[in-house]
Amino acid sequence: MAARALRVLWLTKGLGPGGAERLLVTHAAVADPDRVTYQAAYLLPHKRHLVPELEALGVATHDLASPRDVDPRWLRRLGRLIDEGDFDVVHAHSPVPAAWVQIQASA
Repeated sequence: MAARALRVLWLTKGLGPGGAERLLVTHAAVADPDRVTYQAAYLLPHKRHLVPELEALGVATHDLASPRDVDPRWLRRLGRLIDEGDFDVVHAHSPVPAAWVQIQASA
């Protein structure tokens, strides 16, 4: 019996057309879904340029933001997503979300 695929959540500030964000699309295109599955969560709803490409590659995306610019409730939404997704790894691509995830994991 084969082991289940490793479940990875990519956490980034946005999914705009930038370099780090483009790297996620490139990686998803060559990933072996039998070994690793990916989901992506992002905080800035206006930076969603790459959402269609990621979803076409089988990467579920999650907009954690709210209509207000500064709203700490994204942490609660992220916590629920992590609990429900049963992720093995949360890989943060932005320092601010990474710091908050580390604080939450330490609590």
